[in-house]
Amino acid sequence: MPFLWKQLSCKKVLGMLLMLGLILSFMCSKVFQIKKEKDQKKPALWVFLCIGQSNMAGRSPIPEASGEVSDILLFNAENKWETARQPYNRYSTIRKSLGLQRYNFCEAFGKHLLEYKPGIQVGLVINARGGSSITEWRKGQPYFSEAIRRIRSALEQNEGHLEAILWHQGERNIEDREYLDQLCSLIYEFRSTLEMEVPFIAGGIHNAPEFNRRLANLTEKAPGTAFVTSDGLTAYDRWHFDYSSAQELGKRYAAAFIQFKDKH
Repeated sequence: MPFLWKQLSCKKVLGMLLMLGLILSFMCSKVFQIKKEKDQKKPALWVFLCIGQSNMAGRSPIPEASGEVSDILLFNAENKWETARQPYNRYSTIRKSLGLQRYNFCEAFGKHLLEYKPGIQVGLVINARGGSSITEWRKGQPYFSEAIRRIRSALEQNEGHLEAILWHQGERNIEDREYLDQLCSLIYEFRSTLEMEVPFIAGGIHNAPEFNRRLANLTEKAPGTAFVTSDGLTAYDRWHFDYSSAQELGKRYAAAFIQFKDKH
């Protein structure tokens, strides 16, 4: 009898262990399935590094009706993504006072991309500084270092891919005939530091035909680049685009990027 009891006890224990194993296996498969479904539902995040001078920071007044855009995200001071709201340059680590940051054309840029590719999210790492010179953006300078640090922090979240660098700068260097050469060198410095051949899109400045004519040659001097014209845009002072023109500029940047996408 003791031997039979032990056999029955062993069978009971083995049965319980088998049942427990089946339950754990089922639970693990459900957890994996839920995670997989969650990952599949998560929209693709297109990340952009947006740098330059005051028109990139945003200087036109923010409309009263301006609000959040759910699928446009800003990379904030806590190294997290949050729903974007104006002023978009609020988290720049090199900006002037917050009161100077106004409507940023990257909102129109993002909205245009969302129309082009429904279901994605647009992630913006904006680190602009009004009045800055291109020499202050070269490798080894604080503005360059901060741009690299912030975009790397954003990419470390493993939630998106750097799609392009958006550049708007030049008012400070309008008389510099070597500007295009410096810009080509800067593009190389960003790409080599980031170790990726990221597209680079530069835009023309207001009412500077000679400067813009030289800048338009960027596409011939550096591969993987685009030039966005400022022709027909208006400003509320010497340099800064008004609200409607800032919106149009954002759409033009988006159109230039979409051409990259369609080609590759």
